[in-house]
Amino acid sequence: MKYDLKRRKKICRQKYLRIRDAVPVDELRNKSAAIAGYLIKSALYADCAELFIYNSMRSEVITAGIISAALGSDKIIALPVTTPAGLSFVRITSTDGLLKSSFGVHEPSLNAEKIVRSGPRTLVVVPGVVFSRDGRRIGYGGGYYDKFLSENEYMAAVGLCIDAQLSGDVPAGVSDVRMDCIITESGVIVI
Repeated sequence: MKYDLKRRKKICRQKYLRIRDAVPVDELRNKSAAIAGYLIKSALYADCAELFIYNSMRSEVITAGIISAALGSDKIIALPVTTPAGLSFVRITSTDGLLKSSFGVHEPSLNAEKIVRSGPRTLVVVPGVVFSRDGRRIGYGGGYYDKFLSENEYMAAVGLCIDAQLSGDVPAGVSDVRMDCIITESGVIVI
C-alpha cells in the first residue's frame, strides 16, 4: 500500500513537472505576477507578521516580486534552508549574498542567530509540483515542508501554482499536510 502511494506520487510528480516545464518563460512571468498580486492583496498577507517564503527556481511560480514587496514592508521575511534535520527559516533583509544550494536554489547561509521561529502570525508560502482544489499537494518528494508544517505553529500554509498545476487526483498519505489556501493566476482558492 505504501509502495503504491509512493509510485502514484512519483508518476503524478513526473507528469506535472513536464506540464510546468513546458510553460513558456514569458507566460510564467505574467502568471506569476498575477499570483503575486493576489497574495499581496490577501488578508492572510496583510495579517501576517512573518512571511516564510521559498525563493523560486526553474519553472516554479516566480516569487521574486513577492519577496521584493515584502522586504519593503514591516514584516519579517525568511527563506528556507534545508538541513539534515529539516527546514530552518532564516531572516533576510535583502536578496544580496544568497548562496546557491545543492538543490540549485539561492538561499541564505544558515546562521543560528537569524533563524526565525514560526508563530500564530506566520504565513508559510509552500512550493509544489501539483495541487488539488481541496489542498492536497505533491512537492519534490523530500517531505521537508510536510515535516515543518506538522511540527510548527503557523497562521496559514499557502500553495502557489499556475492553473495547469491543479489536478483533481492528487494522491496523499496521512503525513501529507493540506494547504489552507492555493493561489493561481485565476485567483484564490480557500480550502
